[in-house]
Amino acid sequence: MDKNQPLNFTQPRHPRWLVVWQWLTHPSGLIQDVALRRKAAMLSGLLLLIFALEMASIIFRAFFFPDVQMAFRQVIIVLLLASIYLLSRTRHYQIAAGLTVFFYPVTVFTVVLSGASPIPELALMGLMIALFVGNLLLALPGLVALGVFNVVGMIIVVWLVPENFPHINFVPAIVLFNTIAAILAIVSRRLQQNIEQDRLATLQESEERFRQLAENIEEVFWIVTPWVTTIEYVSPTIEKVWGRPASEFYENADTYLQSIHPDDRETVVKPRLKQQALGEPTLHEYRIVRPDGTIRWIWDRGFSLKDESGQVYRVMGIAEDITERKQAEQQLRDNEKLLRALAEQFPRAYLSVINADLTIGFTSGQEFERYQFDPKLFVGLQVRDIVFDTYGDEEAVETIITAYNRTFAGQEQYFELSLGGEHLLFETRPLVNEQGDIHQILAVVQNLTERKQAETALRQSEERFSKVFSTNPNGLVLTRLQDGYIIDVNASAEQLLGYSRAEMIGHSTLWLNLYANLDDRPKLVKQLQLHGSLRDYELLARKKSGELLTLTVSIELIELDGEPHMISAIRDITEQKKVEAQLAYHAYIMENLAEGLNYVDDQGIIRFTNPAFDAMFGYKRGELIGQQISIVNDLPPAESQKFVADVLAKLQTKNVWEGEVRNRKKDGTSFVTQAKIQALTLGEQSYWVTFQEDITERKQAEEALRASEARYRALYNHSPVMMHSFDAEGRLVSVSDYWLEMMGYDREEVIGQPATNYLTEEAQRYALQVAIPEFKKTGHVKEIPLQFAKKNGEVIDVLLSAVAEYDKDGNFERSMAVLIDVTERNQLEAQLRQAQKMEAVGQLTAGIAHDFNNLLTAINGFAELTQLALTPNDPLATNIGKILHSGQLATNLISQLMIFSHKQIIEPQVLNLNEVVNQTDKLLRRIIGEHIDLKTTVSPTLWSVKVDHTQLEQVIVNLAVNARDAMPEGGQLIIETANIALDANADRADHLQMAPGEYVLISVSDTGVGMSQTVQSRIFEPFFTTKERGRGTGLGLATVYGIVKQNSGGIQVYSKVGQGTTFKIYLPRTEEPDPHQAFAMDVADLPTGSETILLVEDDEGVRGLVSRILEMQGYTVLAAGNGQEALQLAAQCKDAIDLLLTDVVMPGIHGRALAEQLGQRQSNLKVLYMSGYSDEEIAQHGVLNHGVAFLQKPFKFSALTYKIRQVLDVPAPS
Repeated sequence: MDKNQPLNFTQPRHPRWLVVWQWLTHPSGLIQDVALRRKAAMLSGLLLLIFALEMASIIFRAFFFPDVQMAFRQVIIVLLLASIYLLSRTRHYQIAAGLTVFFYPVTVFTVVLSGASPIPELALMGLMIALFVGNLLLALPGLVALGVFNVVGMIIVVWLVPENFPHINFVPAIVLFNTIAAILAIVSRRLQQNIEQDRLATLQESEERFRQLAENIEEVFWIVTPWVTTIEYVSPTIEKVWGRPASEFYENADTYLQSIHPDDRETVVKPRLKQQALGEPTLHEYRIVRPDGTIRWIWDRGFSLKDESGQVYRVMGIAEDITERKQAEQQLRDNEKLLRALAEQFPRAYLSVINADLTIGFTSGQEFERYQFDPKLFVGLQVRDIVFDTYGDEEAVETIITAYNRTFAGQEQYFELSLGGEHLLFETRPLVNEQGDIHQILAVVQNLTERKQAETALRQSEERFSKVFSTNPNGLVLTRLQDGYIIDVNASAEQLLGYSRAEMIGHSTLWLNLYANLDDRPKLVKQLQLHGSLRDYELLARKKSGELLTLTVSIELIELDGEPHMISAIRDITEQKKVEAQLAYHAYIMENLAEGLNYVDDQGIIRFTNPAFDAMFGYKRGELIGQQISIVNDLPPAESQKFVADVLAKLQTKNVWEGEVRNRKKDGTSFVTQAKIQALTLGEQSYWVTFQEDITERKQAEEALRASEARYRALYNHSPVMMHSFDAEGRLVSVSDYWLEMMGYDREEVIGQPATNYLTEEAQRYALQVAIPEFKKTGHVKEIPLQFAKKNGEVIDVLLSAVAEYDKDGNFERSMAVLIDVTERNQLEAQLRQAQKMEAVGQLTAGIAHDFNNLLTAINGFAELTQLALTPNDPLATNIGKILHSGQLATNLISQLMIFSHKQIIEPQVLNLNEVVNQTDKLLRRIIGEHIDLKTTVSPTLWSVKVDHTQLEQVIVNLAVNARDAMPEGGQLIIETANIALDANADRADHLQMAPGEYVLISVSDTGVGMSQTVQSRIFEPFFTTKERGRGTGLGLATVYGIVKQNSGGIQVYSKVGQGTTFKIYLPRTEEPDPHQAFAMDVADLPTGSETILLVEDDEGVRGLVSRILEMQGYTVLAAGNGQEALQLAAQCKDAIDLLLTDVVMPGIHGRALAEQLGQRQSNLKVLYMSGYSDEEIAQHGVLNHGVAFLQKPFKFSALTYKIRQVLDVPAPS
């Protein structure tokens, strides 16, 4: 149904003759409006008055003055005609015509009998009849019938005229009569059309008002045919309630029936449709299913419209969404259930819900059991009557009634009374309904004996836990395990939960409504009974004010006075959760930002990039993190320093810098961005936040326009490329300033000289044999690789492109050549090839290391087991010791190979730098050679640091290699360690950009060639090297710098040309204990266990070793050689498997996939991974993710046992 279609409330139309008959027999039914009925009555009175005057005129005319009477009679006729006209104009023409038809023929008949001329009266009567009949028939047949009626009327009148009737000309009268009748019939037809249009307009206005009403109410208004065969109208609210477009209901009436819940379709809706079809009003509640699957409750009231025959032709009604009311009713039932459960937890107490008229709505409590009373007997009784009949104390009754009235006013009440020899404590609390009104109160009456006992327990609790409570910053709550009865709380808990200590002690956590989710306490108690303690259990709590908090709860189960109690430490992490959500939102915004976004710290290291930034610069996600920002900047050093200074100046004044920046993509492509840089401080760390938009195309268009305008001027005077022109003989006729600058010549020295004079010998042969013939043939060459020799003898690589210029006759005149210096690019490409070679070597090394790790695990492990079985005096003990020593040396060698290949797993640990220096001593001596003297000076009281052992060895090796290359003729390499304290006023701390504090220093010095200040400013840039082509990658010192900064340290360089170089590295001191000391204890002290462990290892030697070690420590071991065998063992095992110890990379099912399949069978299964592969190989399997337990091969006996015990002792996820 279209929205603008008129609403159809009308009954079916009846034949017009039936309408006319009803009008004739029930004239009062013509006008339903009271005001119009009054007007009709007044006009009808006017007609009656005219009728009386006309009668008087006729009588007077018959007996007195005929002429005067005729004039008077004509006036009366005019007045009558005017009255009838006015009636027609005010929509009462039907009344006028009816009155005339009924009353005026009497007048005419009277006139005829009196012997007067009836022509005027007959004409008037014909007018009235024409109005009536013309309106009745409204068509040409009506006019014909009117004419016949007039002729018959005339004959009747003539027949009634006496023989002595005066001279009358009937023919003109009849003609006049019929003419007037025809005209009046047409006028009546027109008048009827106007009235019908007015009626339709009024109906449309009424329908529009109804439509506005229907479309603006919250309920759904509907009109349908019986049995809902057609939906004629539904208000737009149906889209909100049903969740479907209204057009669906108009197009298919079955949509309504199909949307009803299947359980209600047969039991409610179909009987309802039957009632409506029978004309009975209906009122039902049923459910509907929205397209998204949600269920809503509907209250539907309908009534039927019947026609005159009593048949139902329309059904209309209103449907209202009562889902919230239904939910409120369910909540009310849940609250009653809660109150009943709460009542059972109060020993020696009466708990009652009091209605507003002070009658008992509900009552319960264990105190009724003492007196063998049924609590239901008190429901509906007055509080006053119960108290007075029980205790007979009128004063106490008034006290209680007054307290209850105050509670209904919103004031909680606490008071004591002595009644019947018992001391009672009354506590009341208002209960609020959905509208926020207090409709009931909750009253609890407790025996003070229990309260006194609780107070005694409180004093004992205070003495027992006073020190813990007073010093602990976390909220502490002591409760009884059985019912949550609060024994004690500390001040932090008061502040956290909003209740005073007195308000909480003696009440249960349910009474105080502390749990926002009532299911949390049963779950928490179950976990506590299962494990004996809980750590960092998250739950949602409600403060006294109603505010919700997210808490972490750590609980210990203790016993007090023979009963189990819980001591709970609670911590508010609400703000932390909000911050995490906000950070997640900001991260989503940054990840999906269309502009490139990056964070750079104050050391120029990239700390964050969004996908748009990576795509803009051609890098993979995460590839730029940890890199210097210079890797993406395409600025010379001098220009870069000026750019940084400009940005710093703007940030100090306006906190923002905006401008254009020239950048470099990963493939070397240079492009320009519109950048906006802002300063950001997070904690103590400062960042530059940069938004960038690629404007390369725009800049290229601008450059092209400027180039077209400037042409040779821009090329020669401002172009950053070498350019020259030569004539037909190959002699230079012009060179650019940049050409002279790069080649080191003056212009006078080169003009007129052959261009080939400045090529190397090899380049000259190539030019004469290949490039020049090709140029003469085609008129142009593009990016011909050549080598030019500068004036000082230095050779540069260039790409030469040239275009010939011809005169008007087509003869070669001159050529313009552009020379692009690609020396540095070629060097970078060579470095890249070298890096790729190193990567291939690293892959090979990592593969060899994996095989050796498996072998060493078995060798060292079985040697350890053999050593444990021997006495110290056994002759074989010395041999086994040497085997273990050699095995450890082999392990160290493998670790160094992993360092070399950059594949070692990064794992920060507490260690002593002296031990690392000593361990690398032999390796360094092999690397630097015998012509260099290595000396180490270590501090005997050196502090500990927390860094990755492998990374630290890599730093020492890289610095030693650089020192070796700086001393080709030999020299001295000195490594020193010391403790250093940097205070806030130290220039060194500011220079290093490190926080003041205690640091451990490792210094590496050489007596080599040294470095200039220019070289020192760039040594940490990736791919920067001063070594010969092919000998260095330029990554060594960049790697050292990244490792030091990654470990929150600093690095300084001291060097002068010819005086050697010193690198000083500062690493922050750590107070954490050295965990490696724990592995020095006797094997009898190593952790044991009785759990069941499923061991999966494809290497038979390693599998046998680990299985034997675990069985020695008391574990039950199920050993499998692959994933499929492990699944079979797990299926056959009747007992639960406590731990899966599995290799990561195996044939068939790998370790991570095996853990996932077993986890589906046993959700609480704990997993420990082990592998001898590199970090890249392991990371592909997700094992290096945060929170995943991992053990690197080869490992020691003690390391294995401690790691297994550590994993088993972690509480399983609930």
